[in-house]
Amino acid sequence: MSGVRQVPIPGHRRARALAVAAASAAAALTVALSQLGGSYALFAAEVGLGGGSMSSGTAAVALTGTIPATYSSSTLSSAVANLRISNTGDAPLELSLGWTAESGALDADAVSLRIWANPGTTAASCGTAPTDAAMGTLSSPNTGSLLAPALAPGDARELCADTSVTSSQISAEAGKSLAGHLVVSGSWGSWLAAAAGGSFDQSVSSPSEVFYSNPSPRYNILNANSCVSARGGTSTVVRSGICDYDHLGQFRIASDGNGRFFISAAKNSSSQPSAPRWSLSATAGNVTLATVATTAAQRWAIEQRPDGLYRFVNEATGSCATVTAVEIWSGGGHVLSGAACDDALASQGFSFTMIDNPVVTPYALGCTFTHSGYVTYTWNTIPGYQQEIAYRVWVGSVVVPTGADGYNAYAQLYSRSGRNLVTAGVGLGTHQVVVEQQIAGSQWTTVATGTLVVTPPAGNNVYDLACG
Repeated sequence: MSGVRQVPIPGHRRARALAVAAASAAAALTVALSQLGGSYALFAAEVGLGGGSMSSGTAAVALTGTIPATYSSSTLSSAVANLRISNTGDAPLELSLGWTAESGALDADAVSLRIWANPGTTAASCGTAPTDAAMGTLSSPNTGSLLAPALAPGDARELCADTSVTSSQISAEAGKSLAGHLVVSGSWGSWLAAAAGGSFDQSVSSPSEVFYSNPSPRYNILNANSCVSARGGTSTVVRSGICDYDHLGQFRIASDGNGRFFISAAKNSSSQPSAPRWSLSATAGNVTLATVATTAAQRWAIEQRPDGLYRFVNEATGSCATVTAVEIWSGGGHVLSGAACDDALASQGFSFTMIDNPVVTPYALGCTFTHSGYVTYTWNTIPGYQQEIAYRVWVGSVVVPTGADGYNAYAQLYSRSGRNLVTAGVGLGTHQVVVEQQIAGSQWTTVATGTLVVTPPAGNNVYDLACG
C-alpha cells in the first residue's frame, strides 16, 4: 500500500477502544430516549467486550386504571376496576405493584385492596371476585402470583381490582379522604423502570352523609371515651361508660331530610319503648328519651368541631348537648343537658363508633320444594334486631303476605285456592323472588333473591311450584 502506513493496535488498546465505543453508543441512546418521554430505563449488557459484542435497549412500563370510591354505611366497597399493565420496552420485565400517597388523612392501611385476573379487558369482564383473589391494603398491595411470569415486550397483563372498608372504619375515618396513585415497577437484571397510574380519590362520607345514606346501622356515641346510654331506670340520657347494656348504649341516627337528625335508642326487647328519640324542650333542661315525634325538640344538628369531635345542637333551643357533673346514680350516670355551645368544652365533644350494620349485600335465597303447590324460601336472621326488623316478600311485581318477621326468616308460598300466591294474583311463568328488610322504619333494602317457577297444574287444580 502506498501513502498510508498500517500500524498494528495492541490487544489492550483494542479493548479500550471498544469500551469507549460502547460508552459512546449508550450515551447517544440515552440522549435519544430522553426525547421520547414516558417511563423507561436504559439497560446495557456487555457480553464478551474483548470480542466487541454489546446489547442495549429500554425497560419501560405503563399502567392504566383507577379505583375511586366514596364509602358510607351502605357503600362499603368501590366499583370493580380494570388495571392494565403494559410492557412498552424491549426486554421481559419482572413486575410489582405499589402505592404512592399524594394527600389526605384517610389511612390507606384501613382500605382493603383485592386483586384478581381479568379474563377480558374491561371492568365488565371481571365478574365476581374469586375466593382466592389476592388480598392486601391500598398502602401495601398484594398481587400474589398474578404478575408472574415476566411480561414479554409488547404484552399487557389485565387485572381486576376493588377496594373496601369495614363498618367500624366508616365511623373511625368519617369525613376523611386521600388522593394517590398506584405504581407499577418492572425490572430487568439490575435495571428498573416505574410508571404511575392515574391519580384517584377515595373518601369516607362525613357523619351527616353517613347517617343520611341509611339510618339502619347502630352507633355507640362517646364522650371522653365513655358511652352515652339510656340507663338508670329513667328516660334521661346519660354518659354511663357502659356501651352494650340491653342495647341501651346503642343509637340509630336518621336524617329529617333538611339537615337535621333524629337520634333514637335501639331496642331488642318488647318491654323497651319503640325507638324513643333524644329530646330537649328547655334551654338548660335534661336530654331525655321521648315518644317519637317530628318536633324541633327532637331535631339535632350534628356539627364537626375544629378538634375533630362533633357537637349536637338542638333545633328548638339552640343549646348543645353537654355532659354534666350531675349523677343519677352514685358513681356514674352523668346527665346530659342543654348548655350554650362552646367548642372548647370537652363535655360537648362526641365521637361515633358504628357497632353494627344490618344492611347486607344481597345473596341467594334458600329454597325447599315440599310438594307441587308449596315451596319455602329461607334467609338469614339478624341477631339483636328481631324486635326492630320487618320483612316483605316480592314475587314478580306484587308483595305476597307471608308472616315473616325478625324471628321467622322464611316465606311459605302456596298455590292452592285462597292461599297467598292466589290471593296476590301471581300467575303462570317464572318470577323473581325478592326479600326486603326494614329496620325501625328506615328505608327498605334487599336481603336476598331467588326464582319461583309456576306451571299449569298436573291435577287437583293446583299450580305446580318449583324453585328456580
